[in-house]
Amino acid sequence: MAIFDEPTQWDHVLGSKADVRPLPDDTSATTGLASLQKLFQMINQIPLDVGGVAPGRLDFNALFKLLGDSIFYAMNGGLASYNRTYDYPPNRVVVYGNGLYKCIRANGPSASVVVPGTDDAVWQKIPTTSDVSALIPIATTLIKGIVQLCDNIDANATDNSKALTPYAVARQNYVKSVNGVRADAYGNASITRVNSAASADSATKAAQDSAGQQINTTYIKSLAINGRTITYTKGNGATGSITTQDTTYSKLSQFWNDVGYITSAGSCAYATKAALDSAGQQINTTYVKSLALNGRTLIYTKGNGATGGVDLTALSKVSLLSARFGDGTWTLSGVVVGKPIFITHNAGATPGGATLQSVSGTSDMVTVHGFGTWFGPYVGYMYGGACAIIIPTSSTVVINVMNSTDDGDHFRAYQ
Repeated sequence: MAIFDEPTQWDHVLGSKADVRPLPDDTSATTGLASLQKLFQMINQIPLDVGGVAPGRLDFNALFKLLGDSIFYAMNGGLASYNRTYDYPPNRVVVYGNGLYKCIRANGPSASVVVPGTDDAVWQKIPTTSDVSALIPIATTLIKGIVQLCDNIDANATDNSKALTPYAVARQNYVKSVNGVRADAYGNASITRVNSAASADSATKAAQDSAGQQINTTYIKSLAINGRTITYTKGNGATGSITTQDTTYSKLSQFWNDVGYITSAGSCAYATKAALDSAGQQINTTYVKSLALNGRTLIYTKGNGATGGVDLTALSKVSLLSARFGDGTWTLSGVVVGKPIFITHNAGATPGGATLQSVSGTSDMVTVHGFGTWFGPYVGYMYGGACAIIIPTSSTVVINVMNSTDDGDHFRAYQ
């Protein structure tokens, strides 16, 4: 379909100064006059010489005038008024009273005449500004309705019927809330304290612990002891005291059968650890816990790990115990039991032998360069230059020397 531009608007009504003849609604077929229903009839088509009637100029002017009136009315923004004799299909718009009405449902003489404004389901009024204001209330925080936008927060701070534009919000440095506390009408938020925090790794103060207990009334900040009484002070300054059991004893005994005192496996007699011995000496620095031999050096280790050494070279040397000239009983005193005694024999002026008889303090003897070994009462028979070895069984050894006086034999005992 072709698109038509808006036609040129008229400066006045078509035929505003034409002479016209009012057109009747209907006329007979022989009058030759135009009417609203039949316009021109057949008689106006018949040639004049055979009885026809020519159309009248006034009728033409009247027809053009009717069309011109309607066109100019539309050009001038006019809408048709409601006419109860018309049948109206949906979507037609009419003027009725002081308003415009749109047909929602067909109505008119052919069905049922419904006057606009009497049934909104048939005729719906097109609302004006005043109608909208009457139909929709001013919105508040409690009522839905029309809201006026504003750009000035301060000037409209007390008006709950206006709404801020994004421009107004962006222009003002107002906050919505701080930690859940909403700002007031002027955008201010006052925070007096934070009731709780999800985490506070470096907080310097807290009123409650993680279990919600008041810290300064729950926990102890200091203790003081006076005799058997322990006095505690809480964070808020409140104090209390505890009296301990009397652990004073008039007697301390380590004897297992002392009834009523420290006895049995828990007593001092059964202690598993001690720092001092009965003389008050430090045990781990006084006593040796282990020995080791390194050549001629005896290495000792004390309880605290300190070590030292003893040279055993001197222990391997022998010392003169006693010397003997002539026969008789020879007593050796100060003998170390189990340590060998060496007896040397120097012959006198006349080379010869001598006899040594054990009396007590030894059971074994060996002679070197003698006639052998005697057991029993005789220790041995020795030539001059010989050596006897005795193993003492007592700290005193008694030997009977015989057959030495005749030639002046000389004996020495070493250990």
